[in-house]
Amino acid sequence: MSETDDGVAKKSAESASVWQLGTAIADEVRTLSAEEFAAKHPGVAVVVESHDASRQATSGVHPAARITWCTDASEGVAIRIGRDPTWARVVLPHPRISKQHATIARLDGNAKLWSVTDHGSTNGTVLRGLPLAANEVAPLGDGEALVLGGIVRARFFFDPERLHATLKAKPVTTKTVRRVTLERLETTLRSLGFSPEYREAENAIVIQNGEELVRVTIETSIYAVEWGRGGRALQRRTCSAFSASSENEVRDIVLDFLGFKKPPEDPMAETHAD
Repeated sequence: MSETDDGVAKKSAESASVWQLGTAIADEVRTLSAEEFAAKHPGVAVVVESHDASRQATSGVHPAARITWCTDASEGVAIRIGRDPTWARVVLPHPRISKQHATIARLDGNAKLWSVTDHGSTNGTVLRGLPLAANEVAPLGDGEALVLGGIVRARFFFDPERLHATLKAKPVTTKTVRRVTLERLETTLRSLGFSPEYREAENAIVIQNGEELVRVTIETSIYAVEWGRGGRALQRRTCSAFSASSENEVRDIVLDFLGFKKPPEDPMAETHAD
């Protein structure tokens, strides 16, 4: 990285603020007009969500989303996305994200048009359902989503008023996301020959196998799998609920608890980025 690039990176880091979507932002969206919200949060906003959780959404923003405001991006400063905190201004610390994954920048210097470039990332960048070729410069619309590494969805809002309208839309609740995720897991376990029972009141899946019982729930962003016998809980394991391999991991825990062998390794197993 050149001295100039390093200076831009330092300035960019200082000009980016990260907020977890929560009460403070919700209060602002409810009480401020679109114009007032735009004045308080100028620049480009990057909304980062788990791809697995956000694809259940039809509107709004997932409750666990993170928002990064890049206040100087409107001046033409590029937005770098990656795992390396010394290079990226939007840092995504996941093994499927490359150190220098992608960049958002003005399209041919146009003040109103933006573009995305994937830097030959290991696990790729998807725009409008299609993977970007390495170093391809593609137009990016206001509010459009990128899927990075197959694990993260990032939406870029160049107009703060559009972000205000999106945040104001009714979001998919955490309870809804958990229900849809568990129902999908129930289908997976049923295809393996089990008879799982989805208990809506508990938001849990229960599998009875003789005296043995396995119970699967989602706590915040993790699967919790408990195994017991004769009405007593004896073991508990957890794994991420919203990673690319979540369903395989919890399936394997259930099989292990019930004394079954794991299925053969998936040839499309998760690839860790450079």
